[in-house]
Amino acid sequence: MMTSRFNAEGKLLYTAKEACEILFGTASKTKLNLLYRMLKAGDIEAERAGNTWLIPRRVLVELHGKDNL
Repeated sequence: MMTSRFNAEGKLLYTAKEACEILFGTASKTKLNLLYRMLKAGDIEAERAGNTWLIPRRVLVELHGKDNL
């Protein structure tokens, strides 16, 4: 059985693309670039693993205002 790739139940870290879809409702190039600028500026708490940004669930809950991610 295959689940949706955005099934976030129990997920603690999100990629930038996933976070972009949660925060902005889309992962368009414009919104993704905005998110990357925010990450690089330190406006959003995140860790970097190689070229991948990982954003903690609690940060997205704080920014999004809902815990039903």
